[in-house]
Order: sequence, then C-alpha cells, then structure tokens
Amino acid sequence: MCCRIFNSTAADFPVTGRNMNWMWSFDTFLYSTPKHLIKQGLSDSYCQNEGLEPSQVFTWQSTYASISTIIYGEHVEQKKSISSKVAYRGFEYACADGMNEAGLTVNALADTNSEFGTPSDSDKQLSTLRWAQYILDSFATVAEAIIALQSPKYVLVDQGMPDASNKKGLFHMCLSDPSGDSAIVEYVNGEPVIYCDAQYRVVTNQPDYATQLILNNYWQFQWGVSTAHNNHPIQTAPGGHSSTQMFEQASYNLTYSVAQETAILATAQTRNLMGQVAVHLGFNSKKFDDIPLENRAYTIWTNLASTNDLQYYFINTLVGCGGYLEVRNNTRNTYRVKVMNKDKYDQDQFVAYIGDLSGQLEYFDVAPFEHRN
Repeated sequence: MCCRIFNSTAADFPVTGRNMNWMWSFDTFLYSTPKHLIKQGLSDSYCQNEGLEPSQVFTWQSTYASISTIIYGEHVEQKKSISSKVAYRGFEYACADGMNEAGLTVNALADTNSEFGTPSDSDKQLSTLRWAQYILDSFATVAEAIIALQSPKYVLVDQGMPDASNKKGLFHMCLSDPSGDSAIVEYVNGEPVIYCDAQYRVVTNQPDYATQLILNNYWQFQWGVSTAHNNHPIQTAPGGHSSTQMFEQASYNLTYSVAQETAILATAQTRNLMGQVAVHLGFNSKKFDDIPLENRAYTIWTNLASTNDLQYYFINTLVGCGGYLEVRNNTRNTYRVKVMNKDKYDQDQFVAYIGDLSGQLEYFDVAPFEHRN
C-alpha cells in the first residue's frame, strides 16, 4: 500500500514524501520538462486501438516547468476493453509524482474504489496515467487546482497500468503546496469528491478519505490530542501494512514530530517518516499460505519534494541511496535521467546516483504526453 505524508510541521519548510509500493520495479525516469508544451490526454496507439478521433482527446498547454517521476512500460491487457474489439497492448508513460516550479506537488496513489464513469462520444478523454502531469503543468497552488478539478473539462479514462499486472489505473490524487495547503481528489459515480484542508496531511489507499478520517479521529482521541478530552491517553498505533494501519501509523508519527529549523533537516525528518511506514523487501504477510513472494508489494521507491528550495528527491530502495533535481523555471528543453530498471537485479548503474543528478540529465527530444502534429 502506498503512503503520502505532507510534513508541514515546520511552516517555512514543508516537504511532501511518498512511498511507491508495487510487486516489482519499473523502468523509471525523472523528467525535467519546460512550460509552453502542448500535451495530449491519450497516446496515439491507444486512440487507434479504441477508434477515437482527435476531437475526443483532451489537450492542454503546460504553464509551469516541472520535475516528474515517469514510469515507462508495456501495457498488456488480458481482457478486451468495453469500447474496443481487441485487447490493447502498447507502450505507455505514466506520471506517478512530481513538483512544478511553483512548488505544487502532486502524488497519484492507487484507489480501487475510484469510479470515473463512461465517456460519451462528445467528451474529451484524459488517461488517469496522465492526470498528475496535467495538474503539475496547469496550476500553481492547491486552491487554484481544486477550482478547476471540481468542474473538469475532461472525463478520466482508465487505461490500466503500463506493465503485465493487468491492474487497473485507478487513482486518487494528492496535492500540496508551499503555503501548507493540502487536498485529496477522489472520484465517486463519475464525479470528483474533493477534501481540502491543511490538516489532511496523510493519505494511503482505500477506503474513501472520509472513512479514513473517521478512523483517524478515533486514534486522535486515544492519543489525547482530539477535541474530546481523554483522561487516559495511550502512546501506541497500529503497526501493520494495510492502508488503514499505515494511515494511523503515519498520522501517529507526524502528530508527535517536532518542527525542524532548516529545509535540509525538514527533508531528513520526512525521509525518516517515510521509512517508518515503508514495506520492506521480502515482506510477505501470506508467507504461510503459499502465496508467491513476487505477488507481494513492497516499497520500491520514495519521493521527497522540498518546496522551500524546489528540490525533488528519488530514493531507489534497491540501491539504498538517493539523488535529487532542482525544478528550474528557465529550462527550454526536455531532459531525463533513468533512476530505476524494470529488472530488480539490474540496479548497479544507480549506485553512483547520489546528490545532485543534474549532471546525469540527458536531452530528450519529446516530453512524455507531448502532442506532435
């Protein structure tokens, strides 16, 4: 189960952390992309497979430069989609996380309860794999984003994950910004449901966020930090790896965290917080049920976004060290650096990727999701 923590304990140094949990590694890149690019909501190959016209695809122009964690892989669909006559198989990009030049940070976390609805022939379609990048490209603050996300100009489409898992691309979106504002966007019955409050700092997966808050209120009372007085508070929290247990563990750790005095210390504190809710390599809660280990998710990477200095970190679990890039608003081209290989036994090249990764960036002629006539 994935986890996002918005560590705004130090108001001047907010840092967003995210653990990405999956069954295996992906071919993963950090992309530095400029503003003023035209992007499209679906790949050409997917449109061809689904018989979609260009008028049915949502497009946008990027207003902000950003650094994004981009997965690249082959989507292998085992079943036919609702609209197509043949199963779709093609290489796709997916944006998992990122931060733009204004400090807006976006994290896409799995949410199997998502209900995006069915697009009509007149709707503009946007893949859930590209949803996070659209938000990064388009908005400077949480407040600005939620106004637009409440009345979207598109219908979200589940393309599935870009790998052989045959899992759906169902997500809820987490937003945070330098002001300390935070929001979670979920979809119910085809409509966006938005939770926006600076106190909504922890997010995992399902159940819906309203239910997570109810459960968290119980634990806040147990810890003696709720509005209801508790004469006998306890200092404990669940320690398992379910999404609800992880939510409460992260909330407990964050509740008792002390504000740090510098951006570096706040980033280090957030890295510690993410480590406390990570799922270690080789963990298998079904060990005694003969469930194959390769089908059990673990934390494959951790992202950290420091909005004070616009530094965006990527820590590859299989390497044990991390590097960062700084979001620059004056970049005019697209650059990328690979930070993870699909083959988990082939990570040796990243051992030297420590600290500033700008020297590792390579020019790339087309940005992910860029529209070319």
